[in-house]
Amino acid sequence: MFDTTNPVNELWIVYDGDCPFCSAYIKLIKLQKSFSNIHLLNAREGGALIEEISRIPLDLDSGIVLKINHIYFHGDESMHILSLMSSQSDLFNKVNAWVFRSPTRAKWIYPILRIGRNIALLILRRNKLNNLG
Repeated sequence: MFDTTNPVNELWIVYDGDCPFCSAYIKLIKLQKSFSNIHLLNAREGGALIEEISRIPLDLDSGIVLKINHIYFHGDESMHILSLMSSQSDLFNKVNAWVFRSPTRAKWIYPILRIGRNIALLILRRNKLNNLG
């Protein structure tokens, strides 16, 4: 579980850049201005962090990965934590906060979003990430 009392020194958000929903989410979410060391990584670009995520192993096809300091979160848990960190400056972020601030709601809704992602990738004829081989 994410401890909101610990300072966030480094924040990585790893998402599928070929997924239109994932990319739109990353563009729309507004994290509080107190987080200055935020890194967005399209998982399709590869690199050392993607290799590390694969060794853990966390399946990037089944969820977004959030790395805070040296702790990893995945899928619905990532969305829950991002909702805790986001501002509520516009309608999208207010809805996002309401939906995902409840761990129970996040756990129930996230699989539906994942199904939408898979359908979108199929329609757009884009491959899954398959980071776990």
